[in-house]
Amino acid sequence: MTAPRHRSRSYRREKITTPGHNKVVHYHRKKPTNAKCGVSGDKLTGLPLLRSSYYSRLSKSQKTINRKYGGVYSPKVVRSALKKAIWHNQ
Repeated sequence: MTAPRHRSRSYRREKITTPGHNKVVHYHRKKPTNAKCGVSGDKLTGLPLLRSSYYSRLSKSQKTINRKYGGVYSPKVVRSALKKAIWHNQ
C-alpha cells in the first residue's frame, strides 16, 4: 500500500526494476521551473532553481539580482524600457 503522503501528485513517480526483477515505484519531488521574465517570458539567469519553500533559507542577495527590477524582468526588457524613458523625456 502506498503511504498517504505519496498519494498526491506533488511527487514524480519513477518505475524502477530491482536486481531481483521486482517492479517498484520511487517517489521524487518535482523539479521546479526556471523563473521567467514578466514581459518577454525569457528565463531569468542568476536566480537559484529551488522549490518555493526553500527560498526562506536564502539571504536576500541570493534571492534577487542586484539591479532595478532584478529577478522580475530580463535585462533586455529593462534596457529597452530605460531607452524609451530617456527618449521620451528629450
